[in-house]
Amino acid sequence: MSTGLRRVMNVAAGAATVGTLALGGAWLSDRAHRWDAPRWEPRAFVRLHSARRGGGDAWDRGTPSGARWVMPVNPRCEHCMATLHRLHATWAQGAWKPELIALIVDAPRRPREGALARIPTDQIWWDVHDLWRGRWGHRLYGELIQFDGAGRFVRTVLAEDIIRSGRLPLPDESMAPATPDREGG
Repeated sequence: MSTGLRRVMNVAAGAATVGTLALGGAWLSDRAHRWDAPRWEPRAFVRLHSARRGGGDAWDRGTPSGARWVMPVNPRCEHCMATLHRLHATWAQGAWKPELIALIVDAPRRPREGALARIPTDQIWWDVHDLWRGRWGHRLYGELIQFDGAGRFVRTVLAEDIIRSGRLPLPDESMAPATPDREGG
């Protein structure tokens, strides 16, 4: 092997090692971070209305269980939108209560009416303060977060699991978690 080729290979191997160590450090830092437990506080989000939706806050209608099911979506993500549409169809077919809530995440600016019109749920909220990613540490599009009537986090499940099974999980039933327990680390 020539000296020049050996130097290039050594530089490439060094760069790959440094990159791997940096990625591992970032992962370790993220795992060691103490994220806030998710909590639904309507004051922390902005309620959005599209042209086809009426006024009034369906949040206050309540349900017997008091549960709230929230799906974070990014209107620019076609996969998110397709999953939301399939989940909404499953939800409507089952006539489930409470209603499904869409939470727009990773959107630094207020979404335009055209983007809102593509969202099938009656309730659309905007995570203007980046709580989902920045404070709760969530990153997985396609998750479905359940909150109780007081806004406390109950659990996170994958929307695909709900679509596939065609039913909501029972209160004590464990479906594949979308995120690990963030309170204990």
